[in-house]
Amino acid sequence: MSNTIRHIIRVYPRKANFGELKNMTITVKYFANIRDLVGLDEDVVDHRSGITVQGVWEQVKGELDDSTTFLAAINMEYSPEDTEVKDGDEVAFFPTVSGG
Repeated sequence: MSNTIRHIIRVYPRKANFGELKNMTITVKYFANIRDLVGLDEDVVDHRSGITVQGVWEQVKGELDDSTTFLAAINMEYSPEDTEVKDGDEVAFFPTVSGG
């Protein structure tokens, strides 16, 4: 058995004990032109724990242009893109507002 395999066997169980691999379900809602671009009002996605708002966006945006800007809310509260999403959260994406 190589040192690499022994190391993996030793480390892997310890990581799993911290709950890093927990599955979770997130409800995602889309508003205004983001709804039109995605083609859905709402979606339910499964993911591993530790995902951020930006990570959810990357998972659901599909073929959308990377320049698409958005605001996000978790459970109806504005949230920065680096906010961690938790199991059962509702994440909403809507366009940035501009006016004149």
